[in-house]
Amino acid sequence: MCFKWAVLSALFPVKINPHRLSNYIMSENAIDCSSLHFPVDPKQFSDFERDNPDIALHCLAIDEEKKSFSILYLSAHMHLRSKRISLLLLDSPDGRDVHHYVWVKNLTRLVTNRNEHSRHVCWSCLHVATRAGAARAQLSSSRSSAVRLSITRYHHAEFQQAPL
Repeated sequence: MCFKWAVLSALFPVKINPHRLSNYIMSENAIDCSSLHFPVDPKQFSDFERDNPDIALHCLAIDEEKKSFSILYLSAHMHLRSKRISLLLLDSPDGRDVHHYVWVKNLTRLVTNRNEHSRHVCWSCLHVATRAGAARAQLSSSRSSAVRLSITRYHHAEFQQAPL
């Protein structure tokens, strides 16, 4: 159910005690989760987006070996839908096959060095750009047919040159 609460926390942010589920229970029926099987696998995100046509999802995981982030899911509708939500999928610290979703309130803060100001992170490639170049970087990476993103289960994202 953490997926549902993470999405609701993004849609209905609260200022006081945002970690308490009681803040989101009254909004529980605002999203349609009827086609999901809990615990939610990123493979089910397209079903969720089909049932909630104003929401686009983006999901990351921490790649411990590379000390970086991997893109698990990037909605094809990211730049077209009014509600764009970034999630982080955390693994259990004790090594069990248990995962937990959390809402990424600020992707730039998560991905960049905290000393870097006026930065923007592209959802498509996690490229860091200055504010002036951010729109161009985001637009070109999301609409380019020359780049293909290959995603394997939970831990790896790689870019390959697509055939022209």
